[in-house]
Amino acid sequence: MTEPKRVLDDGTALPVRVGRVVPDDAAVRIALEGEVETYRRDLRHVDGCA
Repeated sequence: MTEPKRVLDDGTALPVRVGRVVPDDAAVRIALEGEVETYRRDLRHVDGCA
């Protein structure tokens, strides 16, 4: 079984970048708010795929 298939067997994968390190919750909010439209577009793209 391929890795992507195994991941999807455990739940829904979200389209996010991996590797960003932030110091606290406030920085997470700022990072997410700065890309909110990108995340919404990406989630619409994968909606119903799981």
